[in-house]
Amino acid sequence: TVMSDLVHVKKGYAPKLRSGFIKYDIYESFGEIFVAMVHNYQKGTHSTNAISLSSISKYFDGVITSRLLNSIFGVNSNKNNGSFLIAILLKEKLIERCGRHKYRSTNSLDTWQSALKN
Repeated sequence: TVMSDLVHVKKGYAPKLRSGFIKYDIYESFGEIFVAMVHNYQKGTHSTNAISLSSISKYFDGVITSRLLNSIFGVNSNKNNGSFLIAILLKEKLIERCGRHKYRSTNSLDTWQSALKN
């Protein structure tokens, strides 16, 4: 998906797992939802690519870790991407903690997506 095809739906600020905040945007394009990290208010670089929610939610059936989510961004991606994405998903209440550095789906994806579109 090309960024020009994306319709801005929501912006937010998520507290990062250690310190600071990450600003993010949520977009929609042809029925697909995308998340993009826009700005980091502390240390750490990150990808600004819009990541499809379908590429994230395919991991919602098991234990989610930042390393697992980092794989969505590609082989040479910044190691911060996974943990920053975890922070966003926590803020949106799509995941919850289930152990040290481990998370699981809150099973609220369908409700969340419906709320975005209204």
